Amino acid sequence: MLSIVAAMALQSSASAPETTLLFCLGRAEYSETATSNSHANMDFDVTKSASASSTTTYDTSAAASVSVELSKTGARLRLPSQLIPTIRAGGDNGWWPLNDLKITEAAMTGRMRLNPLNKPKVLIDRRTGEIHISTFGGSFDGVCKRVAAEPLF
Repeated sequence: MLSIVAAMALQSSASAPETTLLFCLGRAEYSETATSNSHANMDFDVTKSASASSTTTYDTSAAASVSVELSKTGARLRLPSQLIPTIRAGGDNGWWPLNDLKITEAAMTGRMRLNPLNKPKVLIDRRTGEIHISTFGGSFDGVCKRVAAEPLF
């Protein structure tokens, strides 16, 4: 296994960019909560009424994207908004550092720390570009492509 610095050094040359950016398209799966309230008057008497409230949690999914930035000093990742918890720690303008980063010929793995309880695992297959992120309460599966260092047109 290589550290990120060693992996970047193996790929570096005089013309190689300092930073590699991956853009990953895929699907985020997550839980949502819906609350419904109802109120009824009984026998047309406003003094006799009943209220009810119910909360339902259900799993759903949506098209989403993830960005991954690799540099000589480390890696960071931007999650889709559906996977970012309400209570979060750290992050810089939507980017979170990728900790415990390991790079082999076949894969890159690491962890993010969204908050003390939510530390998603990240796995990127370096041959196929497939990415899987498993969070507390959701996941993302997609395919990454390297963003061109030079303008496309």
